[in-house]
Amino acid sequence: MPVLLLSMYRGKQYSQSAIKAGANAYLSKDCDPDQLIEAIRTVAAGKKWLDHSGAGEQSVGQGKAVLPHTKLSGREYQVLIQIAQGTSLTHIAQGLGVSVKTVATYRQRILEKFEITSNAELASYALLHQLQ
Repeated sequence: MPVLLLSMYRGKQYSQSAIKAGANAYLSKDCDPDQLIEAIRTVAAGKKWLDHSGAGEQSVGQGKAVLPHTKLSGREYQVLIQIAQGTSLTHIAQGLGVSVKTVATYRQRILEKFEITSNAELASYALLHQLQ
């Protein structure tokens, strides 16, 4: 059964996570009624629909490239955001209640998934994609 998700949250990370979890459409609750109708039609046609931060409609075809941050686990995403904000691995570990080695492992997995080599590149990616 197709799932159309209406949410109070706007942002790429939310919509892409919802689609990754199996939703067929993601719209913010304050979307334009015409957008909602178009999303329903798109889902009924067997396609997926995303509304990125009110930036207008965006129908997603089956063959489009997937952004690396949508492949991250919830914890990896948390670590990515904190690294991008300049938080040290030690402070991230303390905040998450895990060891520094665990955070370093998350960081390494993120770097591998993104195919990059530094925290600066992670911060640049997060800024470019407006991740929070």
